[in-house]
Formats: sequence, C-alpha cells, structure tokens
Amino acid sequence: MSVITKSGLRYSYRWTELPRHIPFATQKLELLNFNCSEGYEMLSVINKFMEIYNLRSIETAWKIEELLHNKLPNRTLSYEELWAWIKFHLI
Repeated sequence: MSVITKSGLRYSYRWTELPRHIPFATQKLELLNFNCSEGYEMLSVINKFMEIYNLRSIETAWKIEELLHNKLPNRTLSYEELWAWIKFHLI
C-alpha cells in the first residue's frame, strides 16, 4: 500500500513515464539513474523505502521527498546506496 500518492507530493514533477514502466522499481540492487524531476520515479522510491522500513507517516514521506528533491547527489546509485543515503539523512 502506498503511503504517498501523486496528489500528496509537495513539489512539481514531470509525469512522462507510465506508472507500470519504472525499471528501477523492480530491479533490486541494479544500478539506477534516479531522476528526481520525474514524478513516478519519486513516488516509487519514496513508497518502496517506506515499505522496506515499515514506515507509515505522511510526514516521513514528505521528508524523504524533500531530501531526494533537494539534496541527493547527482550520480548513479545502486538501490543499496540509495536506501543507505536516505536512511542516513533521515535520522
């Protein structure tokens, strides 16, 4: 179950990908090029992180969105690196 939906995001995004066509969301631990300006990618990463760590608060989802939108390094990350980066900055 998704904690955050399109209408719950606080920043503006492009919505050019189909929701079912987000390759990094299904290929765990593969390298990914996360595009923080793509709404479907943002939703997928936030909700997957929330699921992995059993988080349910919309406020936590908004904090993750803010971190990804404003502070994520501009480089390719693996899933493990992305989750570790979010976890480190969320605390």
